[in-house]
Amino acid sequence: MSSNHGSASLSSSAGFGASGFDNGGLQGLGTESVAKSCVIAGTRLVFELEWSPTQNRSAPDAEFQRARKLGYNFATMLPDKSLIGLAKAVQAGSGKPHAAVVMLVERFCSGGAEAVLISVGQRGVAFVGLMDRRPVPGFDRLLSGLDAALALLKEFRDIHIDQDVRVATDLGDTIPNSEVLQTQTVFEMPEAGSLVRPLINRALRRTVLGGGTAAVVLSAALGSFLWSQHQQRKAADEAARLARENDPNRQYEANINAMLARAGIPGNVVLDQWRGLLNRLPITREGWALQRFECTQASRECVATWTRNYGNFQDFLTRPPVGVREPRFGTLSNNNDVLGASMTTFHSWDVADQQANHQSDHQALARPTLPRVGEVPETWGSRLQDLALAAGGAANVTSLKPARLFGPSSVTSLQAIQQPVVAMEWRIVDGMWSLPAIDLPPSAVPESLTVQLAPTQITYTLTGNVYAKGKSY
Repeated sequence: MSSNHGSASLSSSAGFGASGFDNGGLQGLGTESVAKSCVIAGTRLVFELEWSPTQNRSAPDAEFQRARKLGYNFATMLPDKSLIGLAKAVQAGSGKPHAAVVMLVERFCSGGAEAVLISVGQRGVAFVGLMDRRPVPGFDRLLSGLDAALALLKEFRDIHIDQDVRVATDLGDTIPNSEVLQTQTVFEMPEAGSLVRPLINRALRRTVLGGGTAAVVLSAALGSFLWSQHQQRKAADEAARLARENDPNRQYEANINAMLARAGIPGNVVLDQWRGLLNRLPITREGWALQRFECTQASRECVATWTRNYGNFQDFLTRPPVGVREPRFGTLSNNNDVLGASMTTFHSWDVADQQANHQSDHQALARPTLPRVGEVPETWGSRLQDLALAAGGAANVTSLKPARLFGPSSVTSLQAIQQPVVAMEWRIVDGMWSLPAIDLPPSAVPESLTVQLAPTQITYTLTGNVYAKGKSY
């Protein structure tokens, strides 16, 4: 099938119409077409069919007859009847032949670019590449070994470079970033829709059926019954496929680990960096007073705002506080006077510095190590209650919000998720006396620290989220 494989390098990931298929239909197919077969999960699967667009989806029999006139002896169709798969011969084997592409479209595909690699015992590896639930030319192959399959996977990714290729395999950890393919689920107990059927001579069939009216009536009744049964099974299979595709757990599991990694660095690692920067800043410098200090995990630098008591701009700019990067003019005073403008300084921080000094070792949030949601109020909630009590007037602003489902926005039901993660937003407002004593739990992520310096008091606001398992698992 070297001609098919060569055409694949010219195909496009934009859609099936640009995948190298001849828009003229069956006339674009090759002259040599022997499909290969092998047994997987107890089913005889056929690979390397020649796929061509149908001219009339409502008349599949006419497509089969046209194929037979062109010399093809076996055929099948995709479930939506948009493509017909053909072969002049099918490699001998045990059991009825079923098209691997059709079974993957019916029971596995979800759309977009998808590649499936299946071990075939000592014979090698089967490779099927699909785009938007349709086979890509040159990528319905039965190969001699894993190296050939990996080379074909690279080529498939190269021609779909603008797509996030979904890879599934039963080869274990051989292929990185792949999902497990349950071959028993996909290929066991195939339905009639995936059969690679022999093409029957219609004229001969009419002669046989013309043997008598009774035979015609009986055949029609039997055919109607079988067709009805087939349609019912097909509808049930489609409903099961849609249920699998729309399962919120599938969407959740595809996103949750990456979202936890992006949630921020948990524990005291980042907070220690912020506290260290704040401790090194003077309250006054060259006639300027520190008014506000603000840090966030979204930025690798803290911002300090200074107001003038008696110094001038030149004093501050030529002798800024130690560790300042790019001091600049800030906001103007209320009367829109440049002379009353504040100064802003930027102070870099990096958790790598702390690791280099062997003070701490940070890790991203990991679902298996999270506490149960019921433990959070007992532990972290209790500490916040103690802080609120000691803060006196700040008791009404130190808070812990109820748990909410954490994950992709497309998933909204916590009950439907088997292993959900929840987030609880927390906030601490207090005088500076308590900031050095704050000890965050390993699943709490500090997101912002804001220190306000007023003539009568200095207060800070520390916010973040604490993460937990939404269920016992």
